[in-house]
Amino acid sequence: EPVVPDTRGAKTLREQLALHSQEGSCKACHARFDPYGFALESFDVMGNFRTNYRIANSEKGKGERSWLEGLPVDCGGITPDGRHFADVKALRRILAEDPAQLAQGVTRHLLTYATGEPASPIDQPTIEAIVRLAAQEQYGLRSLIHGVIQSELFRFK
Repeated sequence: EPVVPDTRGAKTLREQLALHSQEGSCKACHARFDPYGFALESFDVMGNFRTNYRIANSEKGKGERSWLEGLPVDCGGITPDGRHFADVKALRRILAEDPAQLAQGVTRHLLTYATGEPASPIDQPTIEAIVRLAAQEQYGLRSLIHGVIQSELFRFK
């Protein structure tokens, strides 16, 4: 059963997550993935860049909806290894410093989508082999996809 924290008084998603991640069982996982989500807060649900959240304008008539600028978006954070970033561009630069690690993550997700099952620790040697081969092509997505579909995991999992 999911933990339902008391988030009363929180005005932003970041504040809600801070209250939620105070729970002992939630804190470790949230420390690993929340920073990446915070960087993406600079995009709205349609993928448009934003600097402020929007709030519904309650002064409009019934059935009509308009929006006002709300609180500013805080899209900075700290990676799990302690590196600070101010926005999604800075996070992108940090992630690009280790293309092999990025390629491993992409390969793991490609295998999950391709096989319909999450990659397991037993699959790690195959993932590493795919990434090693893709390194010869600067970790291009095409080389990762080719590696996945040529793997034993894709054919037999």
